[in-house]
Amino acid sequence: MVAARDNASSQCETYEMFGVSGNTLRRRSPSPYPLGTIPVAASDTLGVRRTTSEPSEPTPTAQDLNNYPVEMEQPMNAAIPAHIISGPSHTYADPCGTVPSSSSRQRQEITFVPVSPCTLANWRYRSRSLLPDESERMTGKLRPMQVNFTRAPPRGWIALAHPEGQLYFVREELERRMARRLDIPSDVEVAIYFGCDDNGAKCAWYYFASERHLAICWLEEVDFSLVTPDNRFVYSKSQLKNPQEAQFWAHRELYPGLSKIPRAVLQELYQDLLYLAHDARTSLTSTAPCNAGSLNANLELVHGLKERDCSGPPVCAIARIMHTLARERTLHHHGELCARLNRDQSVFEDLEKRPSQRSYLFLIIQLPCFYLPDGYASEVEQVWVDGLVNYDPWNNFISRLKQDWETLALPATVLLTVNVGLLAVQSIDEGSPHRNVAQIMSYCSIIHSLSSIVMCMILSRQHRTNGVSEDMESATEWLSRNAGTPWDVEKLASVLSLPNVLFIWGLIDFCIAMLWICFYNTSWLTRVVVGVVLIPNIVLVAWVILMGWRCKDPAACLSQRLRDAFRERWQERFQLILYYFWHPQFSGLFPWPRRASSNNQRPGELPV
Repeated sequence: MVAARDNASSQCETYEMFGVSGNTLRRRSPSPYPLGTIPVAASDTLGVRRTTSEPSEPTPTAQDLNNYPVEMEQPMNAAIPAHIISGPSHTYADPCGTVPSSSSRQRQEITFVPVSPCTLANWRYRSRSLLPDESERMTGKLRPMQVNFTRAPPRGWIALAHPEGQLYFVREELERRMARRLDIPSDVEVAIYFGCDDNGAKCAWYYFASERHLAICWLEEVDFSLVTPDNRFVYSKSQLKNPQEAQFWAHRELYPGLSKIPRAVLQELYQDLLYLAHDARTSLTSTAPCNAGSLNANLELVHGLKERDCSGPPVCAIARIMHTLARERTLHHHGELCARLNRDQSVFEDLEKRPSQRSYLFLIIQLPCFYLPDGYASEVEQVWVDGLVNYDPWNNFISRLKQDWETLALPATVLLTVNVGLLAVQSIDEGSPHRNVAQIMSYCSIIHSLSSIVMCMILSRQHRTNGVSEDMESATEWLSRNAGTPWDVEKLASVLSLPNVLFIWGLIDFCIAMLWICFYNTSWLTRVVVGVVLIPNIVLVAWVILMGWRCKDPAACLSQRLRDAFRERWQERFQLILYYFWHPQFSGLFPWPRRASSNNQRPGELPV
């Protein structure tokens, strides 16, 4: 059981309870999830039975349990600093109130509401309490020979501290507090968080964790979104196995308590990490949750523990690794026919068809942008697949972007300096209000160079935090906001290509200015020499461009898309003409003789 005081509220306090064994406080409330519920067969449920000796008495319902008052003991100490669990990510649990602090026994009307371990983890880390004001600080002196400073736990409870520092209480055998009680298997644990809802009503958010099944369960039907990560859809019953296992290991990480992780589980984890490390080293599109270096570090950790049962603080470390692997298996549909085998592979669509589905506006801007946005769009689609982002692809992608922007700033600065020097030449600057072509194009080149430098600085600054390899949560949030739809991907790709596009246009402007200086009002010898040098260079540059052009997807070109659209439209018209020609209803419209139809031909079918 975890206890925590809400220092932000003077009316009530919130705390959690964590207990082990089958006899515990249980009460159900009407399900707050009106959508689809998890269908559970009789063979899939835990063995739950009533222990009353009256066989004719009906089984207690959720309404009966809600109407039954629970007698609770409140051993809260107002001076205990602990965390506030507030601001939940799910809409069906919002503990913002508290239970009065008192050492006396009180009877409270409490509604039990299902919750998941991952939700409790979000509440625990999202908001923390602050120390009280100086007026509430502890005063006094140490007594003579006082050496014991441990907190006296509530009667029947054991005070434990999470390795991260969170205080919680564990009770191996909860007292029987209800007149009607249920008996559940001995391997099942219950975690309860007490608080108040938005209306100030006392609520207890709870769940049961089965160590034998590695699953979470409740006393009522709940919505799929309570189990699946990020409210993802479920298409079969078997897809609930991995998210249930992930929820169980999240529970074990939150409340390691007095539990142990068996040796067999550690050996299985070691084998999984060994394969993932090998897969990350040998595959460029591995679905491993991290790179080979991090996996090897986890291997060393598990290797030192796999020879015996794990207990104590290492339980949290092992549980976190198990939760991560189970969550990754859920996101990649592990064990299903549609399992994702490569991280750049979508399970919902064929990404190879994306170039042929670009908008016409995006195709129109490809030519003036030198087809750079299309390359960035392909890279974004390989990094951001089905709303998932992996450590290595994102880190490499954002690192390349930063390197390109930092590298581009130097030649853009050089080009800016050259243009300023060109304008200072006396033979070009005649001092009249009218400017020649060289001056005008040099002005344009300066503007493009300045814009490229400014955009490089802005984009580098914006992506300084998003590119941190360890902060994948901010990367996911940034990509979901800027690349959530195909149209968003096109906009993002266009923005990322702007520094290079502007720099190229600055080079083109400078080249035009130089050519005007060389060919306008100059001698024939100057024109011949410059032309002899210029033409081979133009051919070589065009050759390099064409070599790269052949590697482009034809579907990404506007001309190819227009040709394909015209071809499809013509095929539709041609098939319609053939249909009218061969259909018996329109046979009188054509004077020429028609072929005799086969006996096996169906009415309205074109002959072969």
